[in-house]
Amino acid sequence: MKGSIILVQNNEGNFISEMIKFFTKRFAKKHNVRTWTHSMIGVENIRNTEYVFSAEMAQCLMPLKKFKKDKIKFEVYKVVDDIKEDSLNELIDNFVDKYAGDGYGFFQLPWYIYRWFMELFNKDVRKQKNWFPSGDICSEMVFRFLTQRLSYSVKNSNINEVLKYLYEWTENTIHPVDLGYIIKQHPKVFIKTYSWNC
Repeated sequence: MKGSIILVQNNEGNFISEMIKFFTKRFAKKHNVRTWTHSMIGVENIRNTEYVFSAEMAQCLMPLKKFKKDKIKFEVYKVVDDIKEDSLNELIDNFVDKYAGDGYGFFQLPWYIYRWFMELFNKDVRKQKNWFPSGDICSEMVFRFLTQRLSYSVKNSNINEVLKYLYEWTENTIHPVDLGYIIKQHPKVFIKTYSWNC
């Protein structure tokens, strides 16, 4: 699971997850993807427990089993690329060292309401800057991780296609449903290896 991308749909009724579903359901329906509310990075197996890097109140390591609840669904996607094991380990170590403990980007969230509103008028604002880019949200972390990871495989045409899709957004304007759409469009690069309640 190391280096995998995990997409989560939280149906426990918490406010942020419900708002994410509301403001992304139009995009999800248009592209026939689930209304994902969260995304994470698989990082390591520690004492027989899979851990993920997740944007909670702060960026942190959490056991994946914390997401194994009745009202939560998730899927794990292996990334098929040319990165070597040592390079992947170094990338994950550096990524966790750099971002662990950083606060959640709550002030970024109003921009996504603006994006939803503009999409009602068929206006594409994905390349615009988020008004308050401080802090980090889940999809931002996955965007950063994927763009860094895939840069090891730039001679691979499938990888270049994924990077081209990713760069239709910025790290502060992509949400979990966008990631689900990108994953769905590139089945040669993202292979589902596990799902919970899906």
